[in-house]
Amino acid sequence: MYVLKTPVPSEALAIGQAFVVTRAEMQSVEVTLPEAFAQAEGQLTQLSGQHEVFAAHLEILQDPLLQESIEDFVSNGCDVLTAVERTSEMLATQFEEIDDEYLRARADDVRDVCRRLLACLQCAADNPFKHLPAGSVVVAEELFPSDTASIDLSKSVGFVTAKGSRTSHVCIIARQHGIATMVGVEGAHRFIHMGDRLILDGKGGQVVVNPDEATMDEYRKRMAQHQQMPSVAEQLAASGRRVRLFANAGCVDDVRDAVDAGFEGIGLFRTEFLFLNTKQAPSEEEQYEQYRMAAEWCGDRVLTIRTMDFGADKPLPWLPLSVQENPFLGLRAVRIALKHTDLFKAQLRAILRAALYGNVRVMFPMICQMDEIRQCKALLRVCKDELAAEGTPHAEDIRIGMMVETPASVMLAKEFAREVDFFSIGTNDLTQYLMAADRGNPDVAYLYDAMNPAVLRAIGQVTAAAHEVGCEVCLCGELAADANATQTLLQLGLDSLSV
Repeated sequence: MYVLKTPVPSEALAIGQAFVVTRAEMQSVEVTLPEAFAQAEGQLTQLSGQHEVFAAHLEILQDPLLQESIEDFVSNGCDVLTAVERTSEMLATQFEEIDDEYLRARADDVRDVCRRLLACLQCAADNPFKHLPAGSVVVAEELFPSDTASIDLSKSVGFVTAKGSRTSHVCIIARQHGIATMVGVEGAHRFIHMGDRLILDGKGGQVVVNPDEATMDEYRKRMAQHQQMPSVAEQLAASGRRVRLFANAGCVDDVRDAVDAGFEGIGLFRTEFLFLNTKQAPSEEEQYEQYRMAAEWCGDRVLTIRTMDFGADKPLPWLPLSVQENPFLGLRAVRIALKHTDLFKAQLRAILRAALYGNVRVMFPMICQMDEIRQCKALLRVCKDELAAEGTPHAEDIRIGMMVETPASVMLAKEFAREVDFFSIGTNDLTQYLMAADRGNPDVAYLYDAMNPAVLRAIGQVTAAAHEVGCEVCLCGELAADANATQTLLQLGLDSLSV
């Protein structure tokens, strides 16, 4: 028995058998570069309907810079495979030199797109996951979203990688499928062998390899307790309080899935993916169609549409911003919206029009001062007046909310509560800002804990202040989905959770 450590804690808890994956050697070229691009585009177009990660990969593939860079290397004497490899490293390195952890992780997306191109250029190797046994823990130096498309996720209980971060797209996909994931386990792909028995202990930051029977018994008991723990929904139902359970959604398909699963509504509809996966700003009409479909799927259920929340870890390719020393403290979210009011008004108009088709409410992110929320409300009124003057059908009355995710919004909660109908506490950013700990930085991962007393006290203060003036409070960060935290959140008096 031996233990491998990671500085990146997680909620992972799993027992399984190691399935170690290594990268196959390159084969000879079988197709031309344009044919490879066409094949890769067809694959990603099909996959983009399954997850927004692949829509982002399609955007990278279609960027002219990628093909031009490869062709430049070829014109300078490289063979096409080497040209793709060099382009991959050149562009990925540019991302890795960015200070922001999330943007550095996007280097993996560039590499994954180039890996797909290489696979299209060469003789296709067998799917390395074809014979994945049930109950497997997939172990690799690194995993990419394209790998998850090849894995039968029903057979995997965990992922362990030497590289990666909690904000990587692989981790996002894994969490959505209930797969325990541990990243930053140094040497995992070298020290773990095919068939080894593994225990994934995310809270302890360790992978136990070939544990003895006493250790196995201890973790079997932990697993049993974990599996017996009532879900968030079960705990809410048993609480005796009327606490609604909403879902977070990133696209219309997510909304449909949430409705089919029985959620009471959408507590957070992220609209930024409409902006991130295009070569230019989506038009009012394009946004309206998406919001209308989401509203129709929800019917009488709540649909909370958060306005544009990009910048920082979600840059726009078509809206370049000046280089910022710390983008999480810079121009982002509502600050961008109020700076680019034409973009903002197009979105608000689309939301008002779509609100005729369901129980829609609008929510503004990253509010820090009173003037910001008042400017947002004023622009919303302007949009109503413009639509009325044009004779365009729209909702006259729409509930207004704001995200509480900064220390400033916590301190001014009562004043803000008089301006809006509801709050949504975003614990991901709130934890980061309260604890002064970058949520993607493994060196300070021990500080990034939404159950820290400071964070819980802030949630309690916001809820109490809001209820004094009749403002509803929802919580929509990752903490909402943690069944271990549900009883604590119930005690804090929240009106709804969005998971």
